[in-house]
Amino acid sequence: MRPRLLVLATSLILVFLLFFWRFEKDSLESVDTRESRAADVLPQEKAYVASELQPIQFRVSSSEAKVPDTDTITDRERRRESADRAAHTAILEDLFGALLGELQLTADERLQFLFLMVEARRSAMDAIRVGRAASLSDREAFAKLVREAAMSTDADLLSVLGEQRFKLFTEYRSSQEGRTTARLLQAQLSGSAHELSETQSAELIRLYTQTQSSNPRYHPEVAAILQATGTDLSDRVLSALAPVLRKEQFEALTKIRDDQAARHQAQKEYAERARSKNGSKG
Repeated sequence: MRPRLLVLATSLILVFLLFFWRFEKDSLESVDTRESRAADVLPQEKAYVASELQPIQFRVSSSEAKVPDTDTITDRERRRESADRAAHTAILEDLFGALLGELQLTADERLQFLFLMVEARRSAMDAIRVGRAASLSDREAFAKLVREAAMSTDADLLSVLGEQRFKLFTEYRSSQEGRTTARLLQAQLSGSAHELSETQSAELIRLYTQTQSSNPRYHPEVAAILQATGTDLSDRVLSALAPVLRKEQFEALTKIRDDQAARHQAQKEYAERARSKNGSKG
């Protein structure tokens, strides 16, 4: 009896051990399988994540590219500055063209001369804006402010030109507005039988300068540096110029005065509308 029980117990122990061994084997195979699958899936997931991140990174880069960098802003400012200076230079070359030939400047001296004249012109314009912004009511103080700005580069001009040529420059500048008046009138009469003679032109310039110099509020340095296409043709100036002009010439000069007055009035009205519009927005 006992031997049978011993055999049965031994058999049960062997069956149990066999079952336990198979269970462990299956478990280990299952773990290996999961790890193998994970190893296969992980690269795919990485690729998926990378593909999803790529558009996001691209969008960020694109949005950053839309923000102008410092170099772009600097280039834009440089182009604007170059265009502004070129516009002022063209005006001054037109106003002082005859003088530029008379001074016999070298290429380098011409560049320096025009550069300094542009600086003086812009300084005078800035002074006008500052005076208006400050509502400077003292006309003498306002005129002094602008005059000093218009002459702010005179010391440098003297250094470039030398004393003799600088004297020619100041003499030309003091009669610049009279010269412009003669030039405008000659252009108005061009092609007709009433063009100015050289004697008339010289006398017109002399009378204009003489008449204006008697006005304490007239500063030829400012007038010369700021004018572009027009001059002061008040009734007093027209009366002073009348003796050297024939009837047709005087009528042409009167028409120039009327055209300038109409243009100035239009500019004044435009400025007033702009100020009124800006004031209503505020």
